Amino acid sequence: MLIFWCTLEAAIFSYTLMPTVTELLADLVGGESTTRYTGPILYFFLLLLIMGSFACVQTLMDAVKEARVEVHRPDGRGGAVRDVLRGHVPLPGAHRRADAVDCAAKRA
Repeated sequence: MLIFWCTLEAAIFSYTLMPTVTELLADLVGGESTTRYTGPILYFFLLLLIMGSFACVQTLMDAVKEARVEVHRPDGRGGAVRDVLRGHVPLPGAHRRADAVDCAAKRA
């Protein structure tokens, strides 16, 4: 399903960008002889770009789910990415509080 979506998205973007890229290449080269090769090359590069972006997003989501990235804290306590996302981040200048989240319920 993902490969089908990538090919469809590359086809739509290449159809949309084809006039602009063809005109740009014609101005750079100085002729109309590039129009035959522009379509397949543009489609191939857009397909690689779109598939690469999906691969990067998938890898990022896997890394966050597994929490393999450790957060180095100045107070010596180690923590995972989940701790950072929950707000347990130390502030360098705040010596009276250890966390970045200032809860009003704790003061009351």
